[in-house]
Amino acid sequence: MTDSFESNLLRLLQAMQEQKATFTAEAKRIADHCHSEHTGDGTAATNGTNSKATQGGDVEMTDAPSKEATIATAATTNSAKAFFCRPCYNDFLTMIYQTYASPAQPQWYATQQTSFVAEVGRLLDDVRNLRAPLSSVDSWINAQKQAWLRSQLRDAVAVQTLAESLDAEKAAFHAQLVDPTIQLDVLLRAVTTTAGNQVNGERERIVADVQTATKKLQQTSTDSNEKSTIYRDNLFPGGVPDLPAVRAIEKKLLDGTVGLDEGLGDMLRDVYGGEDEDARAAKMQKHQKRLAELKRAKAAHEAQKLKKMKPVDVPYFLQDDTPCATCGKAADPQKSPFCEVCFLEVDYCLRENQTVWCSTTCMKEDYAAHLAANHACAAGDRCTRAKPLGDSSATRQEPRYYFCRECVLSFSIGTVYCSERCAGRDFQPHREKVHLPNREMRADSRDDRGELSYSSARKVAYTAADIGKHLLSLGEALAGCQKKHPDWDLATTKVNLTLPWTA
Repeated sequence: MTDSFESNLLRLLQAMQEQKATFTAEAKRIADHCHSEHTGDGTAATNGTNSKATQGGDVEMTDAPSKEATIATAATTNSAKAFFCRPCYNDFLTMIYQTYASPAQPQWYATQQTSFVAEVGRLLDDVRNLRAPLSSVDSWINAQKQAWLRSQLRDAVAVQTLAESLDAEKAAFHAQLVDPTIQLDVLLRAVTTTAGNQVNGERERIVADVQTATKKLQQTSTDSNEKSTIYRDNLFPGGVPDLPAVRAIEKKLLDGTVGLDEGLGDMLRDVYGGEDEDARAAKMQKHQKRLAELKRAKAAHEAQKLKKMKPVDVPYFLQDDTPCATCGKAADPQKSPFCEVCFLEVDYCLRENQTVWCSTTCMKEDYAAHLAANHACAAGDRCTRAKPLGDSSATRQEPRYYFCRECVLSFSIGTVYCSERCAGRDFQPHREKVHLPNREMRADSRDDRGELSYSSARKVAYTAADIGKHLLSLGEALAGCQKKHPDWDLATTKVNLTLPWTA
């Protein structure tokens, strides 16, 4: 994990240097182009008015100082003054923006690229309109780099390990790492000094331990048992772990069958295993894969929690209590019976309020009158329920309300039929009285004559060849409403209502 962190940091630092080199080359190219365009005779580009006095004049680089501007200026000859013409200055600002907005490879600000680039664009707009100097952009970007480098230093595994190894100075060192007021070079020196002190202290401890062990060996007799005990104590200074493999190594040391070097080799092989590099790499890859799976599962869990915390996006006309259409009592529109036709007309902005009842009792009392007054079949006398086709059994079908598709979606007119048959009977007069005038008023050149079915060769009377294409069923309209509010569960709100027959 440490190697991965360090490798990624190295790649980002290299990308930062490459971006800087590309930027320098582009700045020099623009400066050379501007100089060649305006100083072809070897004289200065202009001595005109300052850019703050005229938007169309040359832009003096001293009005917008920065490191990049200095680079571009240095590229010109000594006799040329530090001026950009307005077009070249705009090109220069655009080049700065594109450098950060479209990098050739991932950069140090990739985790917050959207906000970073947006702020660079805002600052450059201020510079372009002479509200701020170019140095403000340079200062802001340098501050962001300093903050990023500080965070990388703070999060480095080696620095964290170093901080944990400290005793009395641990709190002070942590405070230095998180203090934004400390300059980066000061912080780097503090880390280097602390690491050097720790290394020196560790080296002194190891040397002292070795000297003690050597002196102890020199003072012992040639008795192999006594030396074996010293070998064991040096190999396991914190005590022998209670592991079978380690106990076997201890026994070999005490028996004198192996020395310190052989015992150390056996410990590394037996305790840590004799795995080769491929086996260790496979195990590491397995752990990394498992870690990635856990991260994905955690992200999915967090997303689900946020979704549950987010309020359900129900249609606005279902959010507040509505008075009952019969008794006037307040009713919750998400739990009370309501008129589906009114509901859809409100959703299509064909009417202002929907109709809700506080109970099924109030609904049954008022529903027939409500339908007759608000949703009468647009076919009028041609309605199949008002004028049966001769087969009495056909009139006993439960009506299925339909909207005229073109009226609702194109003209915002709530034309409702109680069946497809009603719409077919009324198609010609409705088309000629409603559709054609509205199309003409809207300058709609639609030609639907190919969708007509004539009753005779004289082509006087006609109906729709496929009436279903001209109608919008309640089911289709409700599905469209559900699509506009995906978090809202229509099934928990919808109340199926039986439409009564007209007398």
